[in-house]
Amino acid sequence: VLGQILLAEGKRGEAEELFRRALRAPGGAPLAHYGLGMIAGEEKKWAEAVEHFRAALADYPAFAEARYNLAAALEAEGQREEALSTLEAAVAANPGFFPAQVGRGRLLYLSGLYDRAIAALRNAQALDPRSWEAAYFLGKCYVGKKDDRNGIAFLAAAAELAPENPAVLSDLGLAYDRAGKPEEARALFRRALAADPGYARASLLLAVLEGRERRGGGAWRQALIVKPGEASWGFDGEEEDFAEEIVAGLDDYLTAGIDYLSLYELIRNAYRDRPILKDFVPLLEKKAAQQPRKPQFQHLLGLAFQDAGRTAAAEASFQKALRIDPDFAAAHLNLGYLYANQGKAAEAKKHFEAFLTLSPDSELAVAVRTFLETLGPGE
Repeated sequence: VLGQILLAEGKRGEAEELFRRALRAPGGAPLAHYGLGMIAGEEKKWAEAVEHFRAALADYPAFAEARYNLAAALEAEGQREEALSTLEAAVAANPGFFPAQVGRGRLLYLSGLYDRAIAALRNAQALDPRSWEAAYFLGKCYVGKKDDRNGIAFLAAAAELAPENPAVLSDLGLAYDRAGKPEEARALFRRALAADPGYARASLLLAVLEGRERRGGGAWRQALIVKPGEASWGFDGEEEDFAEEIVAGLDDYLTAGIDYLSLYELIRNAYRDRPILKDFVPLLEKKAAQQPRKPQFQHLLGLAFQDAGRTAAAEASFQKALRIDPDFAAAHLNLGYLYANQGKAAEAKKHFEAFLTLSPDSELAVAVRTFLETLGPGE
């Protein structure tokens, strides 16, 4: 108990020492393992956290908080199915444990199982009618089922319960936008940014709305002011939800006038300290397979591989984009920089010149012309 108090005060080292001492005391294992699991989770050592929570449950199977946090650690490791089954077991053992009920509903929503999610979230809402999370994910489920009326109603209820939460405000705005009410949407996106200027998702949604209406295009620039690692979120796990949203709505974002580099910077903000290849690349690869005639998915794959230092894979993806569309300017630009970095001046010049021919009025045109001058004759 003293370790838990010290951990709550931020004294992680002292707390860890007490938990390890407790492990050696008779009967101390469940709470000690739980405390060590919480420390491992704070340090993002998810595999270690899983081991400690499993050990706590081995000694005390009815430890509801340990089972809930085991599910959270499994989800963070990318093991969503086992995380969901863990929460199912937690709910079966203790139907009145609210965190497990709402966590189960959230994971079912993220898995696209909307009807099962709605049942779980209604149970959570019955346990705590003042929970913004239950109302919020209910709203997102109904929006996912294309039931705008119920979606807006639940999201509006969540916004009343959490009026400063940027995720709630943004999703309510998005629901209004889809329902053909852009002014209400714009006001909510701006409220989200007023509540949290670092909330990248609201910047993106506002940029799309204003890009469609041609009322500027500076909203995405505000998102880029947020450095990678400083983007903020409205609920745990929203980063993955955001990545899926970007991939699903890529055409809308590009049509609105958001350029690739700006969009990719938002994606990097979303991933913070998580490897971008872990979740984002499989999403893009799936989308590229579904729509093989659209070069933009191959281009973003190239950017992700390049960011991870996988130069050969990046080059292959950019070249695939050009095989789909030889006039795809963005891929020419990135291949130009890639070849220039490899000292292949002739290849670099060819792609830079193609980019300038295809996009002579681009904001990057001046920089590309200046860079071309440094390459020399390209022999």
